[in-house]
Amino acid sequence: RPGGAQVDMVIDRKDKVVNLCEMKFTSAPFAIGAGYEKDLRNKIALFKEETGIRSSVHLTMVTVDGVRRNERSGIVQSEVTIDDLFRP
Repeated sequence: RPGGAQVDMVIDRKDKVVNLCEMKFTSAPFAIGAGYEKDLRNKIALFKEETGIRSSVHLTMVTVDGVRRNERSGIVQSEVTIDDLFRP
């Protein structure tokens, strides 16, 4: 669909929450700028519209060093870092 959105990973949980996962590889904590925040909000809205899902949709960022806190980082409900992925 024109103007669609790519989703990196979707986790549909039994507790009626869907995690939309965005994966970013950067050498420092990932900063969400105004344009990217708008893209994320659009992605979430399109996902809800296209799937008709009734579950809560949470944005999860998968990054090397986490998300840098700023005025736009509140859009992120959860984070997974590389340390989380390789923890024994």
